[in-house]
Amino acid sequence: MRAVDRPAGPSDASLISAALAGSQSAYEGLVERYKNSLYRLAISILGRPQDAEDAVQEAFIKAYLNLGSFRPEYAFYTWISTILSNVCYSALRARDWQVSRLPDGVLHPQRLSEPNDDPAIAALVRSRDETLRAAMHSLPRKYARVLVLRYWRDLSYQEVAEVTGQSMAAVKTQIHRAHLLLGQRIVAQRMDLAPEAG
Repeated sequence: MRAVDRPAGPSDASLISAALAGSQSAYEGLVERYKNSLYRLAISILGRPQDAEDAVQEAFIKAYLNLGSFRPEYAFYTWISTILSNVCYSALRARDWQVSRLPDGVLHPQRLSEPNDDPAIAALVRSRDETLRAAMHSLPRKYARVLVLRYWRDLSYQEVAEVTGQSMAAVKTQIHRAHLLLGQRIVAQRMDLAPEAG
């Protein structure tokens, strides 16, 4: 588990109660307490500092707007990190994914030639990447999510489990099923994503 910054001071519960009563400074205390830990989580998923900062800010806003639904039997960090992971995943889905590492057994991670070497190869690479993105977008959300976290963001199985709030076994099962589904979607499109050099 990643370390969570939690300085000494008022408890989360007391800060949340005060924030619900209208104290802006109390919520600012929660922001200061967890912003660094949440930034580390966001950067591990998104990989871009500005994107991570934006995601953390959005997560804090969403959490503030929904603070009344917070259940005190759960840790505040667990609750807001779930909100943040959903924000980050939505941001990933909105990106124009650039394929740099692909799941073993489904796609080939190395390109056969630099795209600039030959216009025909460049066209094949673009076609392959477009097909991959289309196949990924067609997957059910839970399967696309674990593939992105595992292979595009290079998170370990344990880190994927933490981000998604699932067990390690559940994550491994979802990734296995996601591989199968992705392969089926690609085959259904009848396109070769790793053409042999002529």
